[in-house]
Amino acid sequence: MPKKILSIGGLEIPGGEVERIQFHSRRSLLDADIVIFSPGFPPDYSSTTYQGKTCLSDDSSFRTREALAHWRRELMATIEAEKLVIVLMQAPQIVFAATGDKQHSGTGRNARVTRIVEQLHSYSAIPAKWNYHEASGVEMTLTAEARFLAPYWTEFSEYSKYETFIDGDVKEPLVKTKSGNRIVGACGRKGRGALLALPALQLNHSSFFRLRSADNKKEEVWTKEGAIFGKKLLSCVVSLQEALVAETAHTPTPQWTKSDVFRLSDESTIQRSIETTTTKIEQLESQRIEYEAQLKTAGELRYLLYEQGKPLEKSVLQALQLFGFDAKGFKEDGSEFDAVFSSAEGRFIGEVEGKDNKAINIDKFSQLERNLNEDFARDGVEQFAKGVLFGNAFRLQPPPERENPFTEKCRTAAKRLGVALVRTEDLFAPSRYMKDKRDDEYGKRCREAIFATSGDIVTFPAPPDAISSEMQVTIEVTEPPKTEWQISDESQISTPSPSSTGPS
Repeated sequence: MPKKILSIGGLEIPGGEVERIQFHSRRSLLDADIVIFSPGFPPDYSSTTYQGKTCLSDDSSFRTREALAHWRRELMATIEAEKLVIVLMQAPQIVFAATGDKQHSGTGRNARVTRIVEQLHSYSAIPAKWNYHEASGVEMTLTAEARFLAPYWTEFSEYSKYETFIDGDVKEPLVKTKSGNRIVGACGRKGRGALLALPALQLNHSSFFRLRSADNKKEEVWTKEGAIFGKKLLSCVVSLQEALVAETAHTPTPQWTKSDVFRLSDESTIQRSIETTTTKIEQLESQRIEYEAQLKTAGELRYLLYEQGKPLEKSVLQALQLFGFDAKGFKEDGSEFDAVFSSAEGRFIGEVEGKDNKAINIDKFSQLERNLNEDFARDGVEQFAKGVLFGNAFRLQPPPERENPFTEKCRTAAKRLGVALVRTEDLFAPSRYMKDKRDDEYGKRCREAIFATSGDIVTFPAPPDAISSEMQVTIEVTEPPKTEWQISDESQISTPSPSSTGPS
């Protein structure tokens, strides 16, 4: 029966025969016989930088921390199930992630929010207590303990390059640098299961793939040479597992010994405990998934700070509804408006736009002007609606660092038509306050601010007991507690204490 092999992370095995699983997937690995894991973080386009490293948004911080914990559990479970996990050790990555904690100081326009972040290490997904250090080279040699690895090394050493070396109490070093005696490959075992850490493979050879045109797009496809290489690699990986199993072989338990006649009393008690615990885990997992969905929904107002497109439109409508508007999107008879909202103060047509690193320009304003005319032309509409342009300019930068959100042409056009201009980040503090307090009087003042503004940027009243929208955001780093990563026993791969945040 063919072995089931899964690849996690950025590595794609030539030939396309191995299922590749993305970093943020919640896929279980227990249906695999062999797992190939590439430690690393995928690109995050909502992130910024801090101290020269990626600094994740609040949402990405949560998802990345959860993904690391998920893969650590899954890899450990795979090893405990007496299967093989191969870690191809690419260069370690460190990102800064929000802890969820913030410090507040000052009041009013001098209010200051300090966002607390910590370091996340790409190798914290690996269930082995080793230290990981970045270094690169190609000169390597096998150790005496690596006899079972010799066939693999003969075939693939020329494609191997070390990007990481490890230290600590490594019981079974397999590959070392030719000089310096640094360990760049090792094995940790638990029963017949094993964690095999090997130097990274360089699989981006031009002979392995070619470009093909499809649907007016260029796509990469594997060549015959690439497919042959992939088959050879998979065959060698399967042989590695068989060689490791042979070194720790036990007689398979005959089926007849599982009869109740031969069952020990302790086994029955432990089996019942396992079943009870498994049921609780399934219930808690279901509850956790439900809480995650609730958490995502609860934080959608933050889209006002950094999103674009439909997510930004959704959060703008939510903010308007919190202010007391009857607000919704509109799509009918060939017309489509991002926001149609009304209250005792009047009726409004809104357009919503987000820009990565630019100001909102005249193009979006032209769309708003067309929408206002289309709306007035509809049957049943007797009064020209007030136009509102919602802009999230320079959305990937912290609000205090953003430049003028609307171009000069856009502001000139706004004055001509009496359109109100709204920075979506200015909606955040008032709508957050309204979500917590349901203050009808304050909501009315926010509605009046939009209605009263003509040809200029709306200035919302400061929430009575909330942070001013003109807040300064800084970042403070908490150093993760130092953790010694080492395998203490060849028969067991242990897990770091719950307080550790990643390798030192």
